[in-house]
Amino acid sequence: MTESILIFGFTTIAIVTLLGGGITLWRVLRSQVNSQEITNQISTQVMQQLEQKLSQDRQEINVFLTEQNKSTNESLAQIREKVAAIQESEKVLKELNEQVGGLRQIFANPKETGLFGETQLESIIESVLPPDMWEREKEVERSSPGPQGQQKVRFDFWIRLPDPPGPIGIDAKFPVAEFQKVLEASDETERKKLAKDFRTNISKKLSDIAAKYIIPGVTSDFALMFIPSEAMYATIHRDFDYIPFAARGKKVFIVSPSNLMASLYTIRSVTATMKVQQNAKLIFDEFKKITGDAIRLNERADLVRKRHESLGKAVNDVQISAIKVQKGIEKLEDPSVQNGTDLPDQLPN
Repeated sequence: MTESILIFGFTTIAIVTLLGGGITLWRVLRSQVNSQEITNQISTQVMQQLEQKLSQDRQEINVFLTEQNKSTNESLAQIREKVAAIQESEKVLKELNEQVGGLRQIFANPKETGLFGETQLESIIESVLPPDMWEREKEVERSSPGPQGQQKVRFDFWIRLPDPPGPIGIDAKFPVAEFQKVLEASDETERKKLAKDFRTNISKKLSDIAAKYIIPGVTSDFALMFIPSEAMYATIHRDFDYIPFAARGKKVFIVSPSNLMASLYTIRSVTATMKVQQNAKLIFDEFKKITGDAIRLNERADLVRKRHESLGKAVNDVQISAIKVQKGIEKLEDPSVQNGTDLPDQLPN
């Protein structure tokens, strides 16, 4: 009996133990299944988030690449434009170098230098003044002492102005070649010698301009000498200041293209003002004549009025007399008058 109870107890314990182990195993297995499901769900969510993130990144990358491509194309277009501008600038510089070379050849030949200065001066004058205010190679007679008597003087350019100041002569033959030699001298000794020769020649040039272009009673009391280059004009005033000083002493004023143009605009404006003043005087004189005519017209109109009034009074008297005559005729035609029975003592006046 005791053995049976023990066997039953051990059997019961074994069964309970087996059941507990089974339940534990079931719980463990169930927990693993739930963990796998949770893991799968988490994996699914992570994959979805990764796919969304990758899709968003792909879109941002595409936008970035598109913008970069557009920016790169714009940069390339700007680079191409700048390269084209540089090439065009190189072309312009090449043309300028060729023109500078041509100018050097012109400046090296005194005759061509004179023609260049005259052409440039003519272009400036033509662009500012009307044709009736200037003339090229104008010939003017001037009196000279001695047997020669009258002499003809030819001006490079002649600017017509009323007196005062009178016409202005402009010389266009500045010795550019000699001046260029002074600037391009290879050493100081040669430069001093060339500068001395140039100073002598320019002094003679200024004296010739003053004697030729300033004619008392014909022209203004000053003349102009044209310098065909702004750089040359500035160099003269900076390094050769004796030239402007000597020129002013001879009443010859040195002008460059820019200040000559400004002077010509001033001349045109002053001339236009003087013409307006002259026209105003003519208008005033004509107004005075018209005023006199208006006074005479008023006097004559008053005379006509008086004559008209006198004529009106005479016509009125004639009408009164005609009425009296008519009345007298009517009385004479009356039968009683014709029979002599009703004759008035006297006829009406």
